Amino acid sequence: IFACRAAKEKAIVEPPPPVRRPRTFPEARQPSRVRRWAHQVRNMWEAVFGDQETDAKKVFSRAAPVCLLGVEYNVHESLKKHLKSGSKLGPSKLREMLIQEMERRKKNVEEDFRSRVWFSYRDTFPEIPPSHWTTDAGWGCMLRTSQMMFCQALITHYLGRGWRLNRSRERSPLYSMILRWFLDYPCKECPYSLHNLLRHADCVGKKVGEWFGPQAACVVIQRCHATHLKSQQQPILPTVHMASDGTLYLDQLVELCAEKKQALPTNGQQQKVSKSEKVEAQNIASEPVKMCEDTTASVSEKETQAQAHTPDAKKSWQQIVTENTDSWKPVIILVPVRLGLDSINPNYCEGLRKCLKLPQSLGFVGGRPRSSLYFIGFQGDSLLYLDPHTVQKVHPLREKLQSNSSTFHCNRLRIMEFRELDPSLALGFYCRDRSDFSKFWEAMQSIGERRFPPFRTAMVTPDYEGLDDFGADDLELDSNDSEQKSREDRATPNLKSQGEQRPRSTRASTRSGKSPPMDDGFVLI
Repeated sequence: IFACRAAKEKAIVEPPPPVRRPRTFPEARQPSRVRRWAHQVRNMWEAVFGDQETDAKKVFSRAAPVCLLGVEYNVHESLKKHLKSGSKLGPSKLREMLIQEMERRKKNVEEDFRSRVWFSYRDTFPEIPPSHWTTDAGWGCMLRTSQMMFCQALITHYLGRGWRLNRSRERSPLYSMILRWFLDYPCKECPYSLHNLLRHADCVGKKVGEWFGPQAACVVIQRCHATHLKSQQQPILPTVHMASDGTLYLDQLVELCAEKKQALPTNGQQQKVSKSEKVEAQNIASEPVKMCEDTTASVSEKETQAQAHTPDAKKSWQQIVTENTDSWKPVIILVPVRLGLDSINPNYCEGLRKCLKLPQSLGFVGGRPRSSLYFIGFQGDSLLYLDPHTVQKVHPLREKLQSNSSTFHCNRLRIMEFRELDPSLALGFYCRDRSDFSKFWEAMQSIGERRFPPFRTAMVTPDYEGLDDFGADDLELDSNDSEQKSREDRATPNLKSQGEQRPRSTRASTRSGKSPPMDDGFVLI
């Protein structure tokens, strides 16, 4: 028995010893490391700039409506029409119709997105004096996004919001004229080029090669527009108004846009004028009297202007817009604001959605810190934007833009969450006529009723001239007096009758009406 057990134990097969693999050198592990490194770089790129395919899939796979510059693309509208008509549709038919509507919406959104003008970094353009820069890569993104927003306003002014990029070779001559205004050349044919924008960099304390903020970019755009208005070769241009302290004042806009027709002099009046010119040479002694009359007339004009700017509680904003005007100029409104300190306050996001839904909206420029983007729409909590961070060759000045403008339009649909926004941004609006402006102001009144509106509206510009007469010592004395009075009131509460109230001091009221402190040119709302 013991011999059989020993034989069985010897017959048991022992497990084979572990096989020692040959030592692998670093070159053998290099492909896997390269793949891992490439994957990490791709993830970093997608985290910063987003992925084109995934962003487009996210937008077009959702049934939520897409809003682009005041135009809403909703897949549920046609389904609601069929249901209201009383037609009975089964689940399979409804699903088929929903898929068709989503495909139709995708086509319309892509066509609308592709029609927006896209300005990106350019290379090898003429040197920008007084520096030797021949590219704006790395520092000109805010100027590029401001160019996009202003160009969108001009396209809406000349071609309309419903204009789409024609796929044929020949396009509108107005379209090529507008694009030529933004080419990167230091000439009068390109009034909004990068060279002409940077000519006004000194007025905002910037130099060539420095990053611009939203308000600084709006200021240089407005100055270039003023220079363009002085030239007599351009067609009718819209006016430009920029809110200086984050508030739109109705009296400023009415004074800018309202045009009063001046009566032309008749033949008899022209003869009287010619006779008066002859008499002026003979009546030299009467010049002091005329000067006195002119001064009194100027004083009366100033008084009438001051009365016109005083607030009238009886008049509504509709009466102020419509009274004593015969025509109305189209206007581009730029509103630079700051909606937070280090990051955007999420309470303002709903107000930004309301502004993007307006038909007068031009979107807004902003983005991440030191990285400007042009936002033209949204879907839910995601913003749709155009990214200028792509370097392209400069377009030749003499080349026709009607046949070759592919570098000025983008097919990449990208999204970003509202919570990732930088608090500094600038909104844009375009009002074509008086009725369009009335609708815009009415919408802004309703948005202003919210607790956190993106910016404020007011009827009359406040007068801050009286604040210059008071110094810091006066304000400190005033604050000490108010504290002493409050202590006296607390110490002797029974001396005042219930019906009496102490009137407010004028200085306190002016201090309360003073604008909030400025931070890098933006208003902290």
